[in-house]
Amino acid sequence: MKVNSKILLLILIACLTAPLASAQVYVGAGYIESLFLEVSTVDDAHGFNISIQKVQRLGSSRWRAEPGLQLGFLYSNIGRNFQPSYANTLSLTPAVSYDIIKARWITLTPYAGPFVNWITGMKAGDLLFKPEQYNAWFVGVEIGLGIYLSFSENFSVKLVPFSYQTGNKLYRQGTISVLFSW
Repeated sequence: MKVNSKILLLILIACLTAPLASAQVYVGAGYIESLFLEVSTVDDAHGFNISIQKVQRLGSSRWRAEPGLQLGFLYSNIGRNFQPSYANTLSLTPAVSYDIIKARWITLTPYAGPFVNWITGMKAGDLLFKPEQYNAWFVGVEIGLGIYLSFSENFSVKLVPFSYQTGNKLYRQGTISVLFSW
């Protein structure tokens, strides 16, 4: 079994075994910017993302388990005159966070954890280059900041002013998102 397969399996098991009791599921969307230099077909692209996170407080402490799944649509290079391209990303991250500021209706929590990201896309041909399709796997570390706004017991919002992934093969990705739980 390759190292990437072992890491993916470990992350998948961590996400699937997160406790179900009193977990909140957040769903939302935002802006995504990716830079992957190892894949020669796309250097830098941006678009939008859809995120799902299952947030589980670990006991009565300030720690939280935050496994998440994110799908990104990198469409910014579609209209380029020279080698237009399109890509999708699928990212799996079992992050852990700590509440550094916790008030009645607002909580500020930085988070970190490993990630596995799969990018698939297509690059159109032109006079010099043939059309090509590509797939790439990246692993690394994600860090970010979450701001939880609790409006009621049944409705809360999670603002993610930044989330940054850095990984192998010169891979970088950043997101800004708003997620809702009801």
